[in-house]
Amino acid sequence: MISETIITGLCCLFLAILFFRFKPHFFVLLSRLVRINIGDTKNLQYSDQAVDSEISTDIKPETRIQSWLTLPSEKFLTLIFIFTIFSFLIYISLNSLSSTLVQLGNNEFSAGHEKLGAAAYNLALEFNEDLKEAVNKCSIYNIQKQYKLAITHCNIAIEINENYITAYTYRGLSYKSLKQYDQAIADFSKVIKLIPIATSAYINRGAVYIDQNKYDLAIAEFTKSININPKEPQAWFNRGLCYDVQDKKDLAVSDYTKAIEIDSSYAVYYSSRGTIYAAQKEYDLAISDFSKVIEIDVNNVDAYIWRGNAFADSKTFAKAIADYQQALAITNDPRAKSYIYCVQGITYTKMGEFKSAIISLEEGIKLDNTGQGDWCKSALENARQEIPTP
Repeated sequence: MISETIITGLCCLFLAILFFRFKPHFFVLLSRLVRINIGDTKNLQYSDQAVDSEISTDIKPETRIQSWLTLPSEKFLTLIFIFTIFSFLIYISLNSLSSTLVQLGNNEFSAGHEKLGAAAYNLALEFNEDLKEAVNKCSIYNIQKQYKLAITHCNIAIEINENYITAYTYRGLSYKSLKQYDQAIADFSKVIKLIPIATSAYINRGAVYIDQNKYDLAIAEFTKSININPKEPQAWFNRGLCYDVQDKKDLAVSDYTKAIEIDSSYAVYYSSRGTIYAAQKEYDLAISDFSKVIEIDVNNVDAYIWRGNAFADSKTFAKAIADYQQALAITNDPRAKSYIYCVQGITYTKMGEFKSAIISLEEGIKLDNTGQGDWCKSALENARQEIPTP
């Protein structure tokens, strides 16, 4: 089956290349064919009589090819008919070639040849402009968060070629964003039906289950992805998130660590693991992870706060204050500043610097617009009495 698809695709591609390469020659030939006057053709006969030595003056040189608009009506209609039929055949051939390339791409994806599959998919779009336009608009509207428009164009792409998995993926993501979870699951399942080893579809389907708080189902999906391709970091990380929510911290740390081993460029992998280490009072490990987050994203306010808290909990107060100050310098969010000033004030009380603590805590309370800063108010009362807040 795969070999037949490949041969068909290559033959169609060869014919298409021949057409585009010799297109000018074809139209010259087509024009000449139209000039043939079948109804007025005369029979040619040989004569035993001697041919005159002089050329008859009645014989006129061949006229130039006429414009389409000046051709006799029957010739003009013949040309239009031939051109229409040929254009239709070319259109059908190109669409057939596009469909063949999509099927070839699906076969290559299913065989684990991702680069060949992607190449076939990209080439399929070049031979079908309608499919290309629909898929591109589907992607663009998805990025712009115009999900209903994205779904409309994904539908068009699927109507053109029901086997083009990219359209199902984009539409499924749009449905997920609109919280139309059943439709999203159906689209990701269609991708898996067409390409059983499509790990991204298992990950996407698992993400839908996370949104629905169905963590066991989500874990099953991520595990399927891992079994197919253990080098996919997103599957490890997402499964770790599920274990984290289920309070299976050791399993979560193990999965976060595996994700980091595969791809160490994502700050969220470190911050998620560092948060667990901090809760387990593994402060050195937590500080190391938060430091890595800052290394990846130097303006990550949360990382400075988390590392500051870890320093404070490990009684490294001066470094904690330095991190809080850095966080305050970066953020303009009043709610974040309120929290930072409050934890900074509490840290000052632990250092015995109550005047600095009072200033910081008062600032935190002033910026609090949630009305939920009772813990900060209690810390302020303690500071005024020169009592450290634990």
